[in-house]
Amino acid sequence: MFSQFGKLHIYDRFRLIFASSCVLLGLILWQIRPEYVPAELPRIGETISVSGSTTDLGARDDLCSPLFQTDGYLLLTGTIDMLSRSFNEGFFQTANEENGIFFEFESPALVRLGVRLADGTTERIQFNSIRNANAFNFLILIQGSGRIRLVGEQTDETFEIGQIAISCNEWRIGSANESGVFDGEITMSISAGSSVKDADETLDNYIEDFDSNLPSTTYKWPLYIGLLLLALGNPFKFLQKVTED
Repeated sequence: MFSQFGKLHIYDRFRLIFASSCVLLGLILWQIRPEYVPAELPRIGETISVSGSTTDLGARDDLCSPLFQTDGYLLLTGTIDMLSRSFNEGFFQTANEENGIFFEFESPALVRLGVRLADGTTERIQFNSIRNANAFNFLILIQGSGRIRLVGEQTDETFEIGQIAISCNEWRIGSANESGVFDGEITMSISAGSSVKDADETLDNYIEDFDSNLPSTTYKWPLYIGLLLLALGNPFKFLQKVTED
């Protein structure tokens, strides 16, 4: 092996040594990188958990009354653990017959938020497309002005949907829009207030924690460069021909 290596042109020897070193460095960086630690959801208001069941909160006008103010807000955060994505599911609602807010799943991979508007229609907003039947976090901020902010592990989007008219006379966790009982697990927190700035700061802090906890991808650069050099051959081959000539 070493005798064959010695017969290679100097450019090929340099390429093999450099590429192998890059691959080795990439593997070392990948091996020693810190483990991923999921960002903790903010602890706000009251927390409800359901597992294969529903929890009825009934009429909770105290949670929706701030939405009559321009800077008033309703903040919903939590984790949903889906066991299957083979059929439609309802996660939670604030009223029957789509008269409030609802959060639901449409098979095979669409999660969306529904919000009742003042003109009697319902605005549906896609939250996140999930790839597997597993857990995902959600942070939903609804402002009295009609601004909606959706935050998750793959999204941070803001929507202006116009004047809202949300009813909160039939809060239910674990079902929505007359769907069957959600067979997975939901843990969610609910809070409301008069200063939407405080709620936005809560979401900003979560995003900052999430980004800082993501595993490092620095290892990819030396690893991919090394593999590319090994696969494509000598990038200095034209220099080799000039030298030989």
